[in-house]
Amino acid sequence: MQYSQSLIFAIEEINNSSSLLPGVSLGYKIYDTCSSTTMGVRMAMALINGNDNSNLDEPCTKPAQVQAIIGESYSSVSTAIANSVGSFGIPLISHSSTCECLSDKTKYPSFLRTVPSDYYQSRALAHLVKYFGWTWVGAIRRDDIYGNSGMAAFTEAAEQLGICLEYSLPFFRTYSQEKVLRIIQQIKSSTSRVIVVFVTHWDWEILLNVFYEHNITGYQWVGTQGWISDSTVAIMDEHKILQGAIGLVIPNTTTTGLKDFILDIYPLKSVGSTIFTEFWEALFKCKYTVQNDSEGTTVCTGQEKLSEMEDAFTDMTLMPVFSNVYKGVYAVAHTLHDLLGCMQSCPTKKQPDPLTQVEQGILLEKPCSVTKGTGVVTTKAEAMAASLDIDPISHDATCECLSDKRIYPSFLRTVPSDYYQSRALAEMVKQLGWTWVGAIRRDDDYGNSGMAAFTAAAEQLGVCLEYSLPFFTTYSREKVLRIIQQIKSSTSRVIVAFVAYWDLEILLDVFYEHNITGYQWVGTQGWISDSTVARLDKHKILQGAIGLAIPKTKVTGLKDFILDINPLQSAGSDIFTEFWEALFNCKYTVQNDSKDTTVCTGQEKLSEMDNEFTDMTQMPIFNNVYKAVYSIAHTLHDLLGCTQTCSVKKQPDPLTVS
Repeated sequence: MQYSQSLIFAIEEINNSSSLLPGVSLGYKIYDTCSSTTMGVRMAMALINGNDNSNLDEPCTKPAQVQAIIGESYSSVSTAIANSVGSFGIPLISHSSTCECLSDKTKYPSFLRTVPSDYYQSRALAHLVKYFGWTWVGAIRRDDIYGNSGMAAFTEAAEQLGICLEYSLPFFRTYSQEKVLRIIQQIKSSTSRVIVVFVTHWDWEILLNVFYEHNITGYQWVGTQGWISDSTVAIMDEHKILQGAIGLVIPNTTTTGLKDFILDIYPLKSVGSTIFTEFWEALFKCKYTVQNDSEGTTVCTGQEKLSEMEDAFTDMTLMPVFSNVYKGVYAVAHTLHDLLGCMQSCPTKKQPDPLTQVEQGILLEKPCSVTKGTGVVTTKAEAMAASLDIDPISHDATCECLSDKRIYPSFLRTVPSDYYQSRALAEMVKQLGWTWVGAIRRDDDYGNSGMAAFTAAAEQLGVCLEYSLPFFTTYSREKVLRIIQQIKSSTSRVIVAFVAYWDLEILLDVFYEHNITGYQWVGTQGWISDSTVARLDKHKILQGAIGLAIPKTKVTGLKDFILDINPLQSAGSDIFTEFWEALFNCKYTVQNDSKDTTVCTGQEKLSEMDNEFTDMTQMPIFNNVYKAVYSIAHTLHDLLGCTQTCSVKKQPDPLTVS
């Protein structure tokens, strides 16, 4: 509610300004995401679906096109929304989402924020810990993109400063009692007395009670901005478990008039009577409408004074965050002012296009790119599909993150999760006696999640990780060279690579150029059995590599179908022509001056070719596609109640629960 009030306050200031957007009134629509990724994407889609082009020669009679979205508070929700709205070029401006991952413009091109990234907080925390001489510490992290990403950055910075992490334990509110007790056991059996905690304030509602119950006391707690200065945590900590905790916060700030506006009853009423009534009754423990049999119920008068209350709503310790909302609205207003070319007044009939490219970098268009498998695109598509209750079924996206039904409730797959692959890789490394290894991971959900799972399993088995280096195909030459320097300066001779096959197209050339040879490579299903990698590895950099792959399988008739020309021709003439010309280095239409060009006849035989298309080493993955289609067919068969025949007039509802 306070965030909504901050937004309304900023909008009213701007609408009353004679210098900023003169003659233009900003409107707003407020949705409650309930801190849910699914709900957040659904609300964002509701806003975007209003993007119909207005007739500029007529006065506005309906809502204008949405120019920006202010929110969300939590990084996990912001990543889901940013994935969805980024392709529409609509900026999402967050006041509180600090996850470093959101700075990646290749994934979140239209995400902006008015709060610093955890890139800085994680490193500052490591320096804080080092300053006090604490070189042996434990850690608890929220098991989502905020906690995992933040703790990964802290761990990396801590290692560089000579700080050792005894353990890093994930936690989420929905964890079973058994999983929470394992956290307690780990803390009790450890020797470190300093615990770095990357969680949010409401995680403490569970943790504080459990810690008190099991006498987890006498520790030095180091906290993040997510909870360290939150008054709610102080109120919950009745037994002083966190006494003496230190950490980092957003600097104090004051926005003139904002506190009075938040505590003023009239703007609250204007937001909407239903919201106001529910809020007011909960705040003052009264009812506007009292039943005859409700003798002990206090009647709300509407004259109760917020300024005399002392609770979470009237607490202004979060004023820096409210100020971030305020700044986000002003950022939108100034951008629109420039886009509309406002001088003494603004052209009121001009509607800015969300895809407008601004030189300052406020909005950026990015070229199309194609990625496949491994959960890179899938996490984006699934977030949107989940909000529409459509079930995406992947044949190759293995990221363990996609198993989280809180974030991806409708995601399914016909390939095992990396939960199993990561642990199996750790067991394999241990079995071969390699207890000191390095690692390279693809810097996305697939690589980061997979390597985090491998690291956790490896630690339990006594396998030590000397380094874990992120890599992405868009990395600068400088960043790639830092990877080379780290490998060369290390002592481990075994490298676990959690990458995709197309990453190796770049890495193999760089490795050869800098003589990165003689290492034992351990590979994931993403590349270990891919024939393309074998062809790319001209200098035998990866010779002797071992790893895990999907078991071989065969679908009767599928290979012959793939290599049959007729289905390809029926798929569409443009697709077929382009594919055929590239495959056989020929042209269907030859210019007069193209003497050396071979003419395509259409009778060339695929079965005689030896290339990526005719390579059947990926048959297990083709089989996964095949199984996915059959799973849909069987589900529809059941939903339609088919016996001898199916009801052709019945249309299944995506929301149907069988």
